[in-house]
Amino acid sequence: MIPPLNADALSSMQQDLFNREPDPWELDDTSERLVAQVVFAEARSVRSDAVPDALASACRNGRQVRVPLGRGDRPMTAYVVRLENRMKLDPDP
Repeated sequence: MIPPLNADALSSMQQDLFNREPDPWELDDTSERLVAQVVFAEARSVRSDAVPDALASACRNGRQVRVPLGRGDRPMTAYVVRLENRMKLDPDP
């Protein structure tokens, strides 16, 4: 005969079944990336772009930046309106 489980035993088993922490091998390819939301002065549109690591320390809200845009990567003037860190799943090539 199998003894019945008490409520504490069930509670601890359920927590183990639904562990929210990702396994270490799932984190290998993840990293955070600084993303700037910019407003273009000429086009009056908003766009979010990843900030290159070399420029991350200089990027601030309100700062005027040059953003490559279009097929020829033509630099356009824009202003940073928001900065945030986002998870990036695939590493840079």
